[in-house]
Formats: sequence, structure tokens, C-alpha cells
Amino acid sequence: MRSLGLQARILLLTAAGIAAISLLYFLSEAYIQVSNGERRMNEQSRSIGAALVPSLQNDLVVGDLATAQQILDSIMKYEHFDRLAILDAAGDKVLVEGRILDGADTDQVSPAWFSALLKLRHDPIEMPIQAGGIVYGVLVAAPSPKILEDDLWRQLRLMFYLSLFILVVALPLFILTLRSGLKPLRKLAASAQKFGDGDFSRRASESSVREVAQTARAFNRMAGNIENLLGELRASNATIRSMNETLELRVQERTAELEAANQELEAFSYSVSHDLRAPLRALDGYSHLLAEDPQSQIGKDGRHYIERIRASSQRMAQLIEDLLDLARISRHELKHVPVDLSAMANEVRELVEEQAPLRKVAWNIAPGLSASGDPVLLKALLDNLLRNAWKFTSESPDARIEFVLCNVGGGKAFCVRDNGAGFEMAYADKLFKPFQRLHDAKRFEGTGIGLAIVYRILRRHGGKIWAEGSPGLGAAFFFTLP
Repeated sequence: MRSLGLQARILLLTAAGIAAISLLYFLSEAYIQVSNGERRMNEQSRSIGAALVPSLQNDLVVGDLATAQQILDSIMKYEHFDRLAILDAAGDKVLVEGRILDGADTDQVSPAWFSALLKLRHDPIEMPIQAGGIVYGVLVAAPSPKILEDDLWRQLRLMFYLSLFILVVALPLFILTLRSGLKPLRKLAASAQKFGDGDFSRRASESSVREVAQTARAFNRMAGNIENLLGELRASNATIRSMNETLELRVQERTAELEAANQELEAFSYSVSHDLRAPLRALDGYSHLLAEDPQSQIGKDGRHYIERIRASSQRMAQLIEDLLDLARISRHELKHVPVDLSAMANEVRELVEEQAPLRKVAWNIAPGLSASGDPVLLKALLDNLLRNAWKFTSESPDARIEFVLCNVGGGKAFCVRDNGAGFEMAYADKLFKPFQRLHDAKRFEGTGIGLAIVYRILRRHGGKIWAEGSPGLGAAFFFTLP
């Protein structure tokens, strides 16, 4: 039913309505006819019986059963009775039985199944035949429903032919009228289809049918509004495209300027750092020779000042080296290959232990830790994180450093954890900025660039890093790699 068109639905509903009305009409008429017919049939049987009793009275008194037989036979010939008989006064013995002779009207129009369906009631009527207070017999009359059944059958056939006439003659006229009425709707549907296919200038034509005209006007208003909105949208898109093109050019120009500035800054930093290293090495070397010269007349205070000069020049050299490392990270061409982080961490552990063989640190480097990234930069990342943990556990008697994989926020993250000096979480945002120190330089040496290098390496890889810690309880650095 859902796949049918409006015209087919109306036709089906109309045909079903006609059939339902015809059926209801027939059933109601049949009920009325059956009720009235049963009543008339019984009344007619009583009236015929009442008329027969006087005629049969004399015949029974004188015992003329032959005449009574003729009377009953004649009645059976023209009136419809299933039985017409005269019984004795006790009602046990049949004196005369009416017969259906040749020439009697016995044809039945209605079929047998129709009679079985109706099941009309025709109770027999018994009327006494008496004279002088003496009962000579009993007249039994059982009416036949044949006439009533035939009448109902004729009405049914008439209604069938009438319905057929309506279908054959009236239905084509109804179809033509329906098509004419649906023509404006078809035009409206065609306009909507064209509009849906992208013809936004399409409009529905006016109709003489009020409801269709209202729908067409509403459709035209909607189409006009949509067309206006599309026009505004096209204009907005054109403006946005123009702005995007302008913005893209500005971004490209700004990017080029920034790249040039960064290159100049990196070149300047590299040049300055490179040019400073030579005089610093000379200063450190000459100071060393001066302090070790046995013929030198420098006293104890002089030697102390020379050592301070050497220490300062070495710190400056380390700072320059860190700046060069920071510049190299930005220029380094990034490669993505499988990297064994556990093996790298163990290499760093061996190096720091060789530099301070007397220190006792409990290490826990989880095996099988791996990632995809640049091996040179990831080695620098682990070197800075593990050396940072090594440095800040130098005052811990039972120092512990671990490199493991942790569950964080429903995901996985690598973690470098120690039980060293720790830090205040209020200053955690300063950890990864260059030259930011949270501890006294006299307690823990350093330039404040190591964690900035770590942050820049992870940013180039598309990863993240964050830290958690508490003063005196250690620190934990978490980082992720895509």
C-alpha cells in the first residue's frame, strides 16, 4: 500500500467503500426482508388455514375424505407449503395428506446453498376442525420459505448487477475526474522534483483548486527563501574564499619571514656559539697551564682565582654546547624508524655510572619499550631525562630511577620517575622553558636547557610531555609518542 500512488490509493479506497456500503445495505435489507418475510409467511399460512377449516368441516363430518383430498391438492398446487395434512382428532393418524401434482409450481430460483445459509424459520401451524363441539380432525400446515428465498436471491443478483454497472460505467468517469483533480498535484510534484534536482529557480504554477493553490503558494515561498539563502551562502562563500586566499598569502609571507628570522637567529646563535668556544678553550687552557706551572710565583689566593676562572669558562662552554644542541634539534631532519627505547636507556645508564662509579643508584628500566621516531633525537631525549633524574637524586641516600610504561587517563605513556629533590607543582609550567631553574645552582649544576630540548624533541614528533612532583619526594616525567 505504501508503494502505491495517490490515484491508486483513492481508487482502491473508493472501490472498497462501494463494496462495503453495498454489503451493509444488502445485509440490512436481508435482515429486514427475512424478519418481515417470516412474519408474513406465518400469517399467510394461518389465514389460508382459517379459510380451509370451514371448507373441510362438512367433508370430515360426512366422511368425504376424497373431497378433502382434492381441496388439499389444489391448495398445494398454487400455494407454497412444505406440508398440508389432516390428522385425526388425537393427532396420531394422518387422514389426508396434500400432494404436489404435475403442473404445480415447484421451481426454485435460489440455489440450495443460499437456502442453507438463510435458515428461515417456518414452524407448522395446527388448527382443529370441529362441529357441534366435536373435533373431527386437525389441519396441519407447514409453510415453505421458497418464495421468500427466491425474492432475497433476486435482490442479491440485482445489487450485484448494479455494483457491476457502477464499476463498468461509473468507475471510468470517476477515474477521469480523479485524474483531472490530481493534475495540479502532479504539476506541483514535478516542480518539487525539479527543485530537488538543483533547479532552484523552479516555481509551482497556480491552480484553481483551493488546497492545491495554497500548497503551491507555500512551496513558492519556501523555494524563494531557499534561493535567497543559497544566494547569500554563495556570496558568503565567495567572500570567505577571498579572505582565505588573502589570509593564506599573509600566512605564507609571515611564515617565510619567520623562517628567515629563525634561520638568521639559528645562524647567529651557531656562529656566536662557535666563535665563543675557541677563546673560552684558550682561556681555560692558559689558566690550567698557569695553575700547573711550578715556576709560577702565584700564591694561594691567585690559584683560587684561577680555578674560579676555569670553572666559569667551563660552565660557559657547557652553556654554549647546550645552545648548539638546541639549535641542532630545529635543523635536524626528522626520520621515523622503530627505536628500542629500553636499549637506549641502558646505554645512558652505563655512561652516567662510568662518570660517577662511587654512586649507588637502584635502576628499573622496563624491557621491551619501543616507539617510532628519530633515533638521534630520541637518544637525546632519554639522555636529558635520565641525566636530570641522576642529578637530582645525588643527595638521596637510597636513590631510585626508573623508566617504565604507565597507564595514564585510559592510555599509555612512558615515564621517567625518581625519588630525588622533586619540585613545587605551582612552578611546573616553567620546567620546559629555556634557562628556567627551580633549584639552587650551587646544589644542582646545570644550564636549564635540558628539559627545553626534551620539549622541543617531543613537539617535533607530535608527542606530549608533562611532569608531576613534590619537594623532597621526587619527580615523574610522562611523555607520549604517536
